[in-house]
Amino acid sequence: VALTDELTGLPNRRRFLERRARGLRRSARDDGSSAALALSVSPVSVFFVDLDDFKAINDSLGHTAGDAMLRSTTNRLLNSGTNPEQWGRIGGDEFVLFLEQCDHDQAATIAQQLRDSLRQPMVLGGRACYTSASVGVAVVDGGGVTADEALRRADIAMYEGKRIGHGLVTTFRPEMEQRVVVRTELEGQLRRSLIGSGPTIVFQPIVNLGSGDTVAVEALARWHSPTQGPIGPDRFVAMAEHMGIVDQLDRHVLRKACREMIDQRDPGNGRLVDVTVNISTIHRASDEFARGILQIVESAQFDPSRLVLEVTESIGVEYNDVLEEELKTLRANGVRIALDDFGT
Repeated sequence: VALTDELTGLPNRRRFLERRARGLRRSARDDGSSAALALSVSPVSVFFVDLDDFKAINDSLGHTAGDAMLRSTTNRLLNSGTNPEQWGRIGGDEFVLFLEQCDHDQAATIAQQLRDSLRQPMVLGGRACYTSASVGVAVVDGGGVTADEALRRADIAMYEGKRIGHGLVTTFRPEMEQRVVVRTELEGQLRRSLIGSGPTIVFQPIVNLGSGDTVAVEALARWHSPTQGPIGPDRFVAMAEHMGIVDQLDRHVLRKACREMIDQRDPGNGRLVDVTVNISTIHRASDEFARGILQIVESAQFDPSRLVLEVTESIGVEYNDVLEEELKTLRANGVRIALDDFGT
């Protein structure tokens, strides 16, 4: 079994944890599993470094540029004055560092240095690319905490920082773990909800101020967690994106909106009301994107000329030939496109 990351030469997750557990062993069960190997040196600091928006580099410049960025990141981390043997690469753009005899103050200083080292531009494919890194820190003072658990705490801290913004150093606190438990519970509930009836849809009127007519409605998803109550759309849409199921959420909203509004008319003038729907997955449009939208509209027997898809203006940054063709296909079939959150 390979134990070294081929791209960077760093230990992979398995080798990294085994090496750290052996070095910090207090006791182990008879089966010798790494989960039973406790950190004994006091204190131990664990750093979890994750590049921000690394996917955008792969998508815009290609995987060759992405690999070059990972190698450059590795070199910068190894030049931070730490021992290369203390590092590991455990995921696509995820790097970890264990330092023994490193207390809270020392860990804070080192984390800042690591973050700052990755803020400098990297030259990829002849162009300067700027990135940032989120760093999670967990300081463990023994207490029977395993190497796996220490790494998990640093991971939790890193994601807590990403939840707030990019390029932050975040130190683990016990209350963060409870938020992870709640988030995991909510993610499971949202996934099951989309398999079933899904979130409910409410409709916000769009009114012509001159005539007072309701010319359209915007379909808005609303979700009620069985245990946590109402969850705001900014929160559950972000969850869906993180889980990779935002396309299912988009299809669910579109399908329900078309079905519920198929015969809705303005009570004043009797005209059919148009429907606008936000589409989050426009950024990942493939040559099946338009077909999927049109199949939902056709299945609901909804007039495509009454449908407006709202997309954020940031698609201009990610615009490509595939997206252009998919938008043209939708427009050719009567669907209109509108820019949402214009000016942001």
